[in-house]
Amino acid sequence: MLAGALFSGLAPAADEAVINGPEASVGADSIRAEVSNWDLDKLKNLPDSPSIELFVNDLILRSVLAARARGDGLDKDPLVRQRVQNAVDKVLYDAYMERAEDAKIDRAGAVALARDEYRANPDRYTVPEQIRVRHILIRPNAERSREQAREIAEGLLTRAENGESFEELAKAYSEDPTNAEKGGDLGFFPRKKMVRPFDRAAFKLKTPGELSKVVETGFGYHIIQLVEHKDAYVRPFEEIQDPLAESIYRRMRGQVRAEIALPIVDREKTSVDLERLKEILREEAAGR
Repeated sequence: MLAGALFSGLAPAADEAVINGPEASVGADSIRAEVSNWDLDKLKNLPDSPSIELFVNDLILRSVLAARARGDGLDKDPLVRQRVQNAVDKVLYDAYMERAEDAKIDRAGAVALARDEYRANPDRYTVPEQIRVRHILIRPNAERSREQAREIAEGLLTRAENGESFEELAKAYSEDPTNAEKGGDLGFFPRKKMVRPFDRAAFKLKTPGELSKVVETGFGYHIIQLVEHKDAYVRPFEEIQDPLAESIYRRMRGQVRAEIALPIVDREKTSVDLERLKEILREEAAGR
């Protein structure tokens, strides 16, 4: 029916007009069809989003140019007609697959499978132990030997141990350009995220405010202060239920589609002139 309407240029059946213009209009049914396979979050957010203006503009532009194309006779062009038919076939393909999915897949069943998977694989949903630290880095350079860099770091450690603000010392002296302005704050990180000597020294700290000794790495000499420690924990199911269930649902959809597709595309039952196919593609590429 869609192909017929497009080819003939006939107006669709009477519909509630939502957008009216001098050259074309867009009806409620057309809008419903446009958003029918959108992601639910995208659909929910659009009415109150500034993006609705872009959506409206796109609908207007498409409807007007389609009307102009019909007026110019483009809908009679054999190549255009075939492209329209291909588009119709794609819509029907999607509709067929979606109907098969709806018949075989229960979203509630996907949630139940998600819960089973969560219980069977707690390690996948475990947030590892993490710490948040500040550090001061002193680098050796052309004017400063490694021994001199270490002496500077040792002096800063003594000042921190004597009660000076580690954060202010880091702002004033740390030579790590990525976080010196933040008082040397590295944020939270798990084990094995940093270079080994730094990692080992940092995770030995147990009490917020505790200081490490001077630590040598390939970057130079560090002093580390523990800010906060978080034990490993398993994320609650409610926190991951939706994305996990959605992942399982997509996997189930893939299985349904594969069950339908595999017998159809069986090459033993289908004749393909591969050389002619390649020739057509090469002809198209040469003509552009």
